[in-house]
Amino acid sequence: MTKDIFDLTGRVALVTGGSRGIGRSIAEEFARRGAKVVITARKQEELDEAAKAITDEGGNVLAIASHAARDDDVDTMLGQVMDAHGRIDILVNNAATNVAFAPLKDMDPAAWDKTLGLNLRAPFLLSQKAVKLSMEANGGNIINICSVAAFRADPMMGAYSVSKAGLVMLTKVLARELGIYNIRVNGIAPAIIKTKFSKVLYETDDIRQRAEADAALHRVGEWNEVAGTAVYLASEASSYVTGTIVTIDGGTLA
Repeated sequence: MTKDIFDLTGRVALVTGGSRGIGRSIAEEFARRGAKVVITARKQEELDEAAKAITDEGGNVLAIASHAARDDDVDTMLGQVMDAHGRIDILVNNAATNVAFAPLKDMDPAAWDKTLGLNLRAPFLLSQKAVKLSMEANGGNIINICSVAAFRADPMMGAYSVSKAGLVMLTKVLARELGIYNIRVNGIAPAIIKTKFSKVLYETDDIRQRAEADAALHRVGEWNEVAGTAVYLASEASSYVTGTIVTIDGGTLA
């Protein structure tokens, strides 16, 4: 019998921002591949809706309301994960924000701090804690959801772009440092994907039209077009891949 190199049976996968959009689609696909999925986000109601969709398909899911940028919340959430499963094999740092759509010269420093706090500090902290709690002893995978905004400067998106550029380098540094523990660290960099998070972008005609014109496929992405890459990076299919950023952009950067 041929081994399924994309199989995730029995692995514990923690997905932040897992109640909707890209995070939810990744959690759903991980569960279909046999993973025990933990989804976190701020709102329990949205988490419960996502969890029901997973369990209705026969998946194993635990939904925990938690704010990824609050240290106490993170500690409590990770304690619940370890109590329930005893390990973390896969961490997907997906939770993100873009507080201000404004030029940097006019940006409130508090908006800058909030953006970098969730988009960059939180993945650092979660990765550090997951490594110490489980992965240092057992190996594992960390997947950071970056953005093509890390590679090109777009007006009005300064804090977000800087945070995602930092996340790219965090991914590479962690990959270098953690390989000795059999921990692989990779990133996914989508362009505009149709989710609630990016609604202001794809529903603004000139922004969407420019994005469509820039893309080789001449369209923006759908919310479920990232999950397959996440499965690849979390599975044995990518066993010799680390420190890599996979762009999912329809050819925008080509």
